[in-house]
Amino acid sequence: MRPVDWKVSVVIPAAGVGRRMGSTTPKQFLSVSGESILRRTLVVLANMTFIDCVVVACAPEYRDQVRACAEGLWVSGTVFEVVDGGAERQDSVRLGLAHPGLGPLVAIHDAVRPNISQELMVSLCEEALRVGAAVPVVGCRDTVKRSIDGKQVLETLDRNEIWLAQTPQVFNTEQIRLAHQKALMEGFRGTDDASIMEYAGYPVHLVPGSPDNIKITEPADLTRLKQLSEETPMITDIRIGYGYDVHSLEQGRKLMLGGIELPHESGLKGHSDADALLHAITDAILGALALGDIGSHFPDTDSRYKDMSSRVFLEHARDLASAQGYTISNLDATVVAEAPKLRPYIDTIRGHIGVILSLDPDRISVKATTSEKMGFVGRKEGMAVMATVSLIKTT
Repeated sequence: MRPVDWKVSVVIPAAGVGRRMGSTTPKQFLSVSGESILRRTLVVLANMTFIDCVVVACAPEYRDQVRACAEGLWVSGTVFEVVDGGAERQDSVRLGLAHPGLGPLVAIHDAVRPNISQELMVSLCEEALRVGAAVPVVGCRDTVKRSIDGKQVLETLDRNEIWLAQTPQVFNTEQIRLAHQKALMEGFRGTDDASIMEYAGYPVHLVPGSPDNIKITEPADLTRLKQLSEETPMITDIRIGYGYDVHSLEQGRKLMLGGIELPHESGLKGHSDADALLHAITDAILGALALGDIGSHFPDTDSRYKDMSSRVFLEHARDLASAQGYTISNLDATVVAEAPKLRPYIDTIRGHIGVILSLDPDRISVKATTSEKMGFVGRKEGMAVMATVSLIKTT
């Protein structure tokens, strides 16, 4: 089973206050380079297209703030819910697990661990599908002493047998629900969700984590996160691509533009969903890579692509760029149409494209203009879109 076929849910306990940070603001809402830690975590998850449900458990008074952190990240498809958390992390996780929309796999992830990679999430999901529970870990580099009072050493542990657990921890959803219910009934308190699974008798497997997958606990962690987010690699190659697409309008068809459906009496005609904006951006990326055009990758003579979402085409071009070591730096697109008026939808469209391309909205320009009633666009017979993208390769 490929990641695209998975149905992975995420539960995020975010009801804590983080007393060790020495701040009156809960640490998940602290800002790093102008963006809250929780927002950073949610952005990373939004870019993982196999995640279809995200549940955040928080204190009731912070519900609106959590929703604001998720604004514009999931415009369609993915379920995003905010539920009331509990007194302790374990209680918040259990309450999040009660959500009826969770899929067969659930990742439980710290709200303040925003540096999770998709590669690690995929590895964890693969292992959890195989054995039921997977936890990311890093080895212990220091000698480990055991003490009860913090003063006298009782023994020295073998550090080769010691592993430091991280999140996300991925589980079979029904098994982790049962494990949490058992812990609740018997009064067991675990330090993480893997320990609750262990207590319930389920096997838990280890997956190599990353030292950069840091949890924000103390002020020094904020400094480290800022360093990680601001480390700038050296650019070794820049490419520019241009895309153009045009479609006629057809009565009674849905109008898809930028991955969202717009209210209009006519829609763009085509073999797929005919999203001219996503088509033009796709062609621009393919052009920058010198890999032909959208038609050579998704011919309209192939019935597999009939009525297909154009998001699939854009994801394909994005993945081709990534496979060659390129990152999309920015894009600029212009939609030429007489109607409907696009201004009210521009920010939503930019946010949706940003999620697909893992690109901040401030690097995405989408403009709308008319043809001053000239030509086929002026007669409201169709729309045209032009797009330019820049790709960078770094070391």
